[in-house]
Amino acid sequence: MPESSADRDDALARHLAGESSPEEAAALEEWLTRHPQEAATFRLVRDAASRLSRATPPVDLERAWQRTAARLHDPDAAASRPAHARWRNLLAVAAALLLAVLGGLWTWQRAGRAPALAYSAPPGVPQVIPFEGGRMVLAPRSRLVARHQAGMRPAEVRLEGEAWFEIAHDPRHPFTVKAGDAEITDLGTVFSVRGHAGSPVEVEVLEGSVELRSAAGQRLVIEGGSAGRVEGGAITRSAVAGMARPAWIDGRLEFADATLAEVRAELRRWYGLDLRLGDSSLASRHVTASFQGEPVARVLQVIALALGASVEQRGDTAILRLTGDPAAQ
Repeated sequence: MPESSADRDDALARHLAGESSPEEAAALEEWLTRHPQEAATFRLVRDAASRLSRATPPVDLERAWQRTAARLHDPDAAASRPAHARWRNLLAVAAALLLAVLGGLWTWQRAGRAPALAYSAPPGVPQVIPFEGGRMVLAPRSRLVARHQAGMRPAEVRLEGEAWFEIAHDPRHPFTVKAGDAEITDLGTVFSVRGHAGSPVEVEVLEGSVELRSAAGQRLVIEGGSAGRVEGGAITRSAVAGMARPAWIDGRLEFADATLAEVRAELRRWYGLDLRLGDSSLASRHVTASFQGEPVARVLQVIALALGASVEQRGDTAILRLTGDPAAQ
């Protein structure tokens, strides 16, 4: 074992990095046998280093040790310390450094080392988010935040709007969707979630089942062919005949006996259009129609025709009026 402190520090750094020759390793062990106090501290550092060498992100052990040693061997600070005190301080500081890094890595891993990725679907265009073991499809004008590496399965997502989920169930790694004041956890599932701000959270399960939880603590399992609704902390369940995946996944805008409030909301999401009613009696009417790729002017014409109304578009605003209304002339 080298007698100079600088050479000894170099030997220790190489040993921690796994680069010691057999002769150097034997000399180090012999020296530690004769210095039990330093041996105990060094073995603590070595155990920490072994864990760090398997950590993600990787840690350059030799560089960390050398930088620590360089600070402790600063001439101004070292002049007033005997060599054996400097060596003990070096080990103590290095041990503290390595254990602090370990603590930081543990916290980092517990907090979720993957970045938080935000996805947004523009008006009229769904966005597909594939990952290992499934995919998510965002409806137009919807937003989703997931903490994961791109292409890898997230554990939890936060949804604002509407999305479709196809998830390979893994009981060891549950998948949860948070929307509004509800949480939806997959139990082997193909399902959709609608959670627009200010509206109830609605879940439709095509295959498998989900556990639906409300902020009030109520829990209910929703099976395939059923829907769940969370409103005011209460959960209700209903059967849905002929359930199929949403039309918007294929780029279709469909209204099936939809209220004008629903039509207005969808036109805002698909076209960024504000639909206004020039006659209050229109509010009670319903629309059944299907569109795929039509321009907004054509969509408005079809809706107006179905309602027996006329429509006037002014930029991003359209006004519906009953036919025969003087203002519509």
